[in-house]
Amino acid sequence: MSNDHQSHHPETHFTSTEIVRDVVIGMSDGLTVPFALAAGLSAAVDS
Repeated sequence: MSNDHQSHHPETHFTSTEIVRDVVIGMSDGLTVPFALAAGLSAAVDS
């Protein structure tokens, strides 16, 4: 059994990190805003 470390296979890496970051931040903002709005409206109605 040959254990040849000289043969390399090409690896492709994901390089669009800005897009992924923007999507993740956008999704978290999109989930946070409705909860904050509901909490604010609930507090306004109670007072």
